[in-house]
Amino acid sequence: MLFFSFLFWLTEICVCDEEATQFTAYCDLVRLVNPEVSCPADLNCDDGFFSYNKVVATCTGSDITSLKASGVGLNSLPESLNAMTKLEILNVANNALTSLPVFGDLKALKTVYVYSNQLTTLNGVFPNSTKLEFVSANNNALTELPPEFANTNMKTFNFDNNNIENLPDEYVKMKKLVGVGMSKNKFDCSVVKQKFPKTAFETACIQAQQKTEDDVPALPTSFSTEPPNEGLDGYEITSIILFVLFIVCAAIAIVFYVRYRNGGVEA
Repeated sequence: MLFFSFLFWLTEICVCDEEATQFTAYCDLVRLVNPEVSCPADLNCDDGFFSYNKVVATCTGSDITSLKASGVGLNSLPESLNAMTKLEILNVANNALTSLPVFGDLKALKTVYVYSNQLTTLNGVFPNSTKLEFVSANNNALTELPPEFANTNMKTFNFDNNNIENLPDEYVKMKKLVGVGMSKNKFDCSVVKQKFPKTAFETACIQAQQKTEDDVPALPTSFSTEPPNEGLDGYEITSIILFVLFIVCAAIAIVFYVRYRNGGVEA
């Protein structure tokens, strides 16, 4: 009986430590934003969410499932965020991040916002996040894309405005991908359409080419350095003369008609 009581006590300690660890990780992030901000030692998920120094965490039950630290001047992230094993949404957009730690324990991740940073690669950052459905990584300095994303449930992937030249061969397997932003990179779309036929990547290339063509304004067929004619041209003068003649002829016809009618009545 004592053995089982000890085992139950030990399990409670482990659970408490795990919960405390994810809150400690949250505080690690808050301190990166501002070391002077105090983070409560008794932080918990009782209220469903909490926010310190513009770092917002949302809970489901006793676990942090959403973390937002957007536009708070971060230039790094703590590796301790791996303790948030139930995290589904990570938003660290609009910061000054140049790299990310390996988040191998974030297996529940579905949505990631890392756009508008200074990242050069995402390779190996989310090696076990196979549940990923949405990633926004536009406006960075990416030169490559992570092959492991091919093993996810990715539906929307945005990496506009980067320095990417090639897509990983593995991306041909991304059949669930329905929306992709890949403009303003260094792709040869003819190669993309050849290697990734009937995929969202081919569609994005076609749309990007069409948009480029549509955005080019139509040029006039001829140019003239002469100032526009402020007076009436010959066509306009002729039109006016003909209109005046029509009015005169109509008036004469009406006069003759009235006289004819009057003459008929007198007779």
